Amino acid sequence: MTDNELCKSITEAIAAAWLKPDQHGLPIALRFSTLAAILFRQNEGKQGAGLTGGKQQEDLFRDMLLYSDKRFSETGTPEVKDADYYFNNLPLSHKTIGYNGVGALALAWSKNGPDGLVRNKFHASMVIMCFRDLKMGGALKGQLQGAYVVPRDWLQGNISFSSNNKTDSLIPASEIARAMAYATSHALFVPLTYRHEAGGAARVSLWYSGAGKESPPLDPPTTT
Repeated sequence: MTDNELCKSITEAIAAAWLKPDQHGLPIALRFSTLAAILFRQNEGKQGAGLTGGKQQEDLFRDMLLYSDKRFSETGTPEVKDADYYFNNLPLSHKTIGYNGVGALALAWSKNGPDGLVRNKFHASMVIMCFRDLKMGGALKGQLQGAYVVPRDWLQGNISFSSNNKTDSLIPASEIARAMAYATSHALFVPLTYRHEAGGAARVSLWYSGAGKESPPLDPPTTT
């Protein structure tokens, strides 16, 4: 299968996952959207919120996929350095554009010395999860909220990197807009209804969430 055909399968898998009900009967898309909003809101205005929030959103999206479809996995064979998760062993790099995001992304937000790891080549197809406010202007003006799946071979042949004080693998917003337009025109886009205000004053608690039998979820404290 070509990269485009594989990415079409991934797009269909994401769309199907969002339509599935969770254990309470609510669409997974609604649960995902609400939790994403809560994470964004609880990080707003805090130092390092961009990197911290981005990692949290990546983990949320990955866990949603693993919950919904067994074809997604955390690891693959062989391991690919840019991969955040895999679909039938196809490596996928995950990127998030936040509600107030400009749209510039990077393969790695760090600068490595001449002997360090240099990331200037795409080793995985990319899933761009866009939560951006539709009223914002800039290079991404008009781009809809949702998941954009961009094939690795298209990225490698069409995207040019730039540099700033934080990274040498910067993908400017104008290049991201081109990638999103490509995904949209090739039916590699899944729209998501996202309401930023749904985050409200709630917060996601690692302490109460638990993890498996060894550390089951805790009930919230009583007020009496």
